Amino acid sequence: MPQLLADRLRAARAQVFVGRDEPQALFAEAMTAPELPFSLLYVHGPGGIGKTSLLQAFQRTCAAQEVPYGLVDGQHLPPLPDAFSQALDEACGPAPEARFVLFLDGFEHFADLEDWLRATFLPTLSGETLVVIASRQPPGPRWQADPGWQLLTRIVPLRNFTPQQSHAYLTQRGIAEDRFEEALRFTHGHPLALSLAADLLAQQPNQPLSIEPQAGLIRPLLDRFVQQVPSPAHRAALEACALVRTTTEGTLAELLETPNAYPLFSWLRNLSFIDASAEGLRPNPVAREVLMADLRWRNPTWHEELHRRARLLYTEQLKKANDADKQHVLTNYVFLYQDHPVLQTAVRSLQNQWQDAEPLRLEPVETPHRQAVADLVAQHEGPAAGTLAERYCQRFPACVQMVRNTTGTIRGALVTVPLHETTPTERAADPGLAAAWAYLRQHAALRGDETALLSRFWMADETYQQISPVQSLISVQRVRQYLYTPHLAFSIIACADPDFWTPFFAYVDFQRLPDADFTLEGRTYALFGHDWRVTPPMQWLDQLAAAPLPLSPPESEAPHEENLIVLSQPDFTEAIRSALQHYARPDRLHGHPLLHARIVQEHAPPDADEATRIETLRTRLKEAAEALLADAREARYFRALNRTYLHPAASQEAAAERIGVPYSTFRRHLKRGFERVVEQLWLEEVGG
Repeated sequence: MPQLLADRLRAARAQVFVGRDEPQALFAEAMTAPELPFSLLYVHGPGGIGKTSLLQAFQRTCAAQEVPYGLVDGQHLPPLPDAFSQALDEACGPAPEARFVLFLDGFEHFADLEDWLRATFLPTLSGETLVVIASRQPPGPRWQADPGWQLLTRIVPLRNFTPQQSHAYLTQRGIAEDRFEEALRFTHGHPLALSLAADLLAQQPNQPLSIEPQAGLIRPLLDRFVQQVPSPAHRAALEACALVRTTTEGTLAELLETPNAYPLFSWLRNLSFIDASAEGLRPNPVAREVLMADLRWRNPTWHEELHRRARLLYTEQLKKANDADKQHVLTNYVFLYQDHPVLQTAVRSLQNQWQDAEPLRLEPVETPHRQAVADLVAQHEGPAAGTLAERYCQRFPACVQMVRNTTGTIRGALVTVPLHETTPTERAADPGLAAAWAYLRQHAALRGDETALLSRFWMADETYQQISPVQSLISVQRVRQYLYTPHLAFSIIACADPDFWTPFFAYVDFQRLPDADFTLEGRTYALFGHDWRVTPPMQWLDQLAAAPLPLSPPESEAPHEENLIVLSQPDFTEAIRSALQHYARPDRLHGHPLLHARIVQEHAPPDADEATRIETLRTRLKEAAEALLADAREARYFRALNRTYLHPAASQEAAAERIGVPYSTFRRHLKRGFERVVEQLWLEEVGG
């Protein structure tokens, strides 16, 4: 007998179905139990999260175990008892007495029938019937208030796929592995978005993914997230909620300039793709990006106006906030710039890190911790810098801040020097101090009781001056200094990687000081400064809040390979070795041959400068090392690489001790980890 199309559809769906192991195991266990352990399995999650796909997987389990089932979909069914009963008869026939599964999909469309179903209809079913509900909304309070339903119900909230599940899905769809991370950054593991992205990658394998409307993804995703918006006011509330990091009723009232935002806030809170946290409402990440992309394209004027209102709101809050609230306000302010062409890399990096970041606090250095701060500076900038930091901890203890976690471990430090209090001897001993003072004397001399501050050392324990949650706290402390230091005339920041930081500092009106670079222990640093007499702190905040936001980066040509360097495999291996050895000191990667190798060329922006290529190379090395974590057997190799190159210990012996293995074992793990990184990157280099 020829195979039916329905059978082929079931097989195709099963082939690309991934994840959801726990709910599948729960359902399979119920099917084989002598007596049903529960009578209602309630699956819920936002549109496109995969509820219907999971129900289809349950149905395949029923077919394999020869358990009859019926399906009623509420999407196109009038919410009337008679209509439901008729649909049920058509789907299931006479009420069965043996084991049976009744699937109710699109249960949110049964809202007007929910009380009747819960209290009247479902209790009449056989005790051998398992009811499986799929809904955008979680069970209502009346389900959970009934002690009977409480005992007989299992609730399964569906979330986005994990990275591993997303990789498995893309593999099943035949997508090239080198596009996986791009797809995950684009979709956050949302199943429907992942499916649409896979379609695009299959159709246009050489084109970058885009969430812009012309890419064809906006409409399907919007339809799943927002089926019906009651009014223009509700649409505006949804767009405001998508713009900011968290939405409270007060925030919504300010953004929409309405005295009563409660009805709109309540509506938002009940949407399936909006999560409520202690801080307020947050949309699903994919929903947020889709709504913002649609708004920027459909109504850019309203998008800019919303953004302007949010900037003004957070600026006013920052002016009035106490010390405990400043970090929260600054975090909300920074989030607004996630789509800025210059700042978005930093903001999105911080977003990812904030999700998993340990709790941190910033506090003045205490006497017992001064040496630890000096040691941290010495670790990243050398012993001479460490000696200077120790001296400043003793000389200006009120100007030194440390970042600590909940266990008290120092995770970062900010050493600020009040230039106006330094002596000629101190300036002669520190080239950084001398350069800053010379610039002030020549270009911005202090007058009367005016003061000037130099951020001499600022770093995180593992990531130095890279973007990180530690650096966000250090930025908060700098803003406090700008706002509250008496008679502040000038602020200067010493920077080890000026090429990277120049656009960020320029955006906040800190300009690189001409002819003020200095060298310590063979390493050159730059100075960036702002004259508060020209732009006072409150005016500075107002300008940042009111500044137009260019949200569309300039179009660029397709990447070219005219400067591509082709290395032999032995040369490539040695180049990887030297790049890893200098990973923690990116200044030593200038001129490195891998900066023009394919593994960097194809991942760096077109016409990228050397600083950007260095950062791209470091990212590629880190990604290759972290790929070992996907296999539990190879995770030990990553630990050896991590403590040798990415976050190096003082020596390999110390690294072995840090991860708790004998030195000989550590060396073996390090060798194997290095080989795996080379293998992975070489395959990419030669196009394998």
